[in-house]
Amino acid sequence: MYRYRCRSCGYTILAGDESDYKCPICRSIMIYLEMENDKGMKYECPSCEAVFFTDEKIEPYKCAKCNFSFVDWKKRRKEKF
Repeated sequence: MYRYRCRSCGYTILAGDESDYKCPICRSIMIYLEMENDKGMKYECPSCEAVFFTDEKIEPYKCAKCNFSFVDWKKRRKEKF
């Protein structure tokens, strides 16, 4: 796993590949920090199928790869069931 940190707000994620990620909270550029073996809470984007992990206490607002909003998806999902 690769650890990334947001240049603006400091939010961290772990991802399985080296890629250009954007912060799931503020959409700023994520910078690569180091290889990491630990995993945190897993998030899968239903739109682009990207998988990433975070050990932060704050749930991500957006997908780290695309611009999919997790908040909207949760609201829609609750309405369907």
